[in-house]
Amino acid sequence: MSRLIQVMKFGGTSVGDASRIRSAAKIAAEASKEQSVVVVVSAMSGVTNTLIAAAGKAAAGDEAAAEALAKSLQTKHHEAIGELIANIEKRRELLAEIDSLIEGAANYCRGCALLGELSPRALDVIAGTGERLTARVVAAVLREMGCRGVAFDATELIVTDDVHGGARPLAVPTRTKTQAALLPLLEAEGIPVVTGYIAATAKGVSTTLGRGGSV
Repeated sequence: MSRLIQVMKFGGTSVGDASRIRSAAKIAAEASKEQSVVVVVSAMSGVTNTLIAAAGKAAAGDEAAAEALAKSLQTKHHEAIGELIANIEKRRELLAEIDSLIEGAANYCRGCALLGELSPRALDVIAGTGERLTARVVAAVLREMGCRGVAFDATELIVTDDVHGGARPLAVPTRTKTQAALLPLLEAEGIPVVTGYIAATAKGVSTTLGRGGSV
């Protein structure tokens, strides 16, 4: 790398609504003119708590929890995307991707309701959905600003042990995967937008780093 790399972490409050997402993207875009930037994002404010609560309700037998979760997440993210993405076709593509991720989390909740239990492994998948949603929105906003924003799920970058709910990153494989994935984009002056909080084992099983674990 010929340029210094700056990692910018935006927590839930900093990406809490459309105006704050736009501000975060502007900060990253401006910084990228002087150095390489990697953006790390949390879920929008309240989203992780909503996901965890829905999973618990589903496991306790609330069959409506999955639908309520999907509606809540769609309302929050659709509203933000409507304010942030002007191009109709790009907005439609982003909404489709967002809705697919939301439906995935809802399906896990449906499975919890059917089984009557919530495993640590399932909770990690459900709880980490918010970061995946935010990363795609922020990357899209960067593209609206003329930058090459690309969303990355840290499940493809950070390798951990298999302790669900508070996994420990393994430095060597994490460094190898992260450099292989991100350096080509950084060399091309793009901006990777990486999910905080989530990771995966060497076998690709989703884990989380614990609340605040990506700070």
